Parts: sequence; C-alpha cells; structure tokens
Amino acid sequence: MNTVLNAGFLYAGADEETDVLLIGFADDEFDPQEYILLQKTLDPGEEDAESGFDKIHISYNNEAQSMYGGILKLYFSASVTEITLTEEAAGQLNCTRKIVIKYDQEDADLPVFHKYLLQMFADDEEVLSLDL
Repeated sequence: MNTVLNAGFLYAGADEETDVLLIGFADDEFDPQEYILLQKTLDPGEEDAESGFDKIHISYNNEAQSMYGGILKLYFSASVTEITLTEEAAGQLNCTRKIVIKYDQEDADLPVFHKYLLQMFADDEEVLSLDL
C-alpha cells in the first residue's frame, strides 16, 4: 500500500532571500492538513556538504517528519508525482516507501515545475524522471 496525497495546491519556486528552492504539494492552499515539501539550498557551502545539508530536505505533514536525503526516485507527470523513499526516510517521515501525489493537470504549471525540478535534482539526475 502507498501513501496517497490528493493535492489541491501545488507550488514551485525559489526564495531569493534565503537562497532555497521550494517545491510543494498540499491538500489546501490556506489550511493544509497534508503536504509534501521539498527544499534545497541553491548554493550550499562546504559546511553544509559536510553535514548533509546540501541534499534535498523533504517534509511530510510537519517538520518533525522530515529529513535531508532519503529520496531514491521522483517521477513527475502532468497529473501525478511519485516519490520513492529509502526505508530510513519512510520511517522518519512516518509513511510508506512510496508516496503518490495526485492532482488536476490544470493545477500544475508544468514548465515551472520542470525548471525547478531540473534545478533541484541537478546533482542527482538519475533520481528524477519527467513525463511532460
């Protein structure tokens, strides 16, 4: 069985002030009960790399269920995103090893998601699979 999130709100962008890429999926834009948030520092320093903070940070529903790394595969299409996690990540996030995120194609700005996913996974190209 997979963890399933029906997303009514999707976001992809970069926060210039904090120098972080953000990609998010949530059940609601203003009062999310369920969400997945991916974050990655645009310009990690040497200290970040040594601590593992140069990897993608994933959160599931709250910050207590989050970690750096742990993503084995991310598949993105116009209506579904599937994230396959390591066993450790699934335990830390308190979910199954595969998270299936479903959404309406109209909710996803595909060119924007494509741009930010390529940037976020630039160091891990084999992890990312796009079907646009």
